Amino acid sequence: MLNGYKLAGLTDEEYRAMLDGYNMQSSEVLHTSLKATSFRYGNVTDVRPSIDWRQKGAVTPIKDQGSCGCSWAFSVVAAVEGINQLKTSNLTSLSEQELVDCGTKDQGCKGGLMDNAFQFGMGGTCNPKKIVDHSATITSYEVSYVLAQIRAFKDVLANDEKALLQALANQPVVVAIDAGEGAFHFYSSGIFTSKCGTSLDHGVTVVGYGIDTNRTKYWLGGYIRMQRDIVAKEGLCGIAMKASYPTT
Repeated sequence: MLNGYKLAGLTDEEYRAMLDGYNMQSSEVLHTSLKATSFRYGNVTDVRPSIDWRQKGAVTPIKDQGSCGCSWAFSVVAAVEGINQLKTSNLTSLSEQELVDCGTKDQGCKGGLMDNAFQFGMGGTCNPKKIVDHSATITSYEVSYVLAQIRAFKDVLANDEKALLQALANQPVVVAIDAGEGAFHFYSSGIFTSKCGTSLDHGVTVVGYGIDTNRTKYWLGGYIRMQRDIVAKEGLCGIAMKASYPTT
């Protein structure tokens, strides 16, 4: 969740601790060992002008990660909840805590990699002997009770907003962004168009896109509206650099 009124009250140190949930260094080191499959939506040409997966019933209410730097887990869970609803017509709230405690390739509240979490969701189970106490402000779970499972995950073509649009037209998509700029810290409403970098540090789920009354195109995150179709191929705040989504 990104809520400007809440975030504005945080110190820079508290804000960074919460946002540093995406481990970009781990992404570069570990990505070659992950089992991402080829991009499914590369040949899709008929893309609707707007979509809001909340209105389609594929998004659970906003959850709060608190001071735990586990945006990697929250973003993945939201995407899995979405594809599970699209497949079964049932919207089920899943447990971020299971990923935080049991995703051994990630670092709990100290950051992680969304593709690692997807790989855990492809068949990982939680061994209670390996559970570590992390301070995520999220609900508990029951070991071995599987509510949803994914078959694979796919990486969207990097630095390609058109490819991201094609994927998002079909389901919620996980992205990493650079949310470290001051403008992000104090965001509360409107379409975010401020200057930001590409030092990816925060995982979010994109749940829609559209064009506002001023003809400004935007992405819909959880929930911040971010400008899209900018000149930089990486997208605003690097939103098009590391996108992926689960399949069932």
